[in-house]
Amino acid sequence: MKKIYLIAFIALAFASCKKNDQLPGDGGCITRIKRQNFNIKSSDSVSAIQLLKQNNIPYNDIQLEYFSSYDVPTSDVNAGTYQSVFVIQQINGLPVLSGEIWYQFKNNVLQATSGVRYGAINLSTSSALQLTQLRAAYIAEVNKHNSTLATGLKDSCLVAQFGYYDLNDNVNSTPNFVKAWWVAPKNASYPQAVFQDGSGKTINYNSGIILF
Repeated sequence: MKKIYLIAFIALAFASCKKNDQLPGDGGCITRIKRQNFNIKSSDSVSAIQLLKQNNIPYNDIQLEYFSSYDVPTSDVNAGTYQSVFVIQQINGLPVLSGEIWYQFKNNVLQATSGVRYGAINLSTSSALQLTQLRAAYIAEVNKHNSTLATGLKDSCLVAQFGYYDLNDNVNSTPNFVKAWWVAPKNASYPQAVFQDGSGKTINYNSGIILF
């Protein structure tokens, strides 16, 4: 019986590898990164962490994405100092790519929180897709939206970050996590795309253009 299970496991693993191998590759420039560069000033990072500490908010499992602070004059009915801290949660050493957490403060006191802080994620930290396959998938996805831009990106370097993505992030439901890749140009924030690891299916595409 053990031999049958072993054969079945090997067959399943082979089929999975074969499926991944069928995805096209691109020999252009692409690099895996551990963290995105949000260009946070060191002074802002210190201020943000201090706010989190003062309000007993965990900060050892996050990456700071954005910080802002502004004052409303004392003559205004809403006078005070308002601060915003945006963070990306890290679980198992990997980022949650599906959304950030937004903490809103007034006079250093937490007023509201947007986003979800997750518990454990029962997925491994290993990946299946190759960087060459991610590059090909990214160029193909950009081409669907803007063929001229896709042509220009063919000679550009890309960066890719591996993490987790909650497919139910925008619905009030039990989290449905998958392993995923975030991909974008090396020296630009957009366009960016998220692909499911293994299948290479596009989960999300963001051109960076906001329509009003």
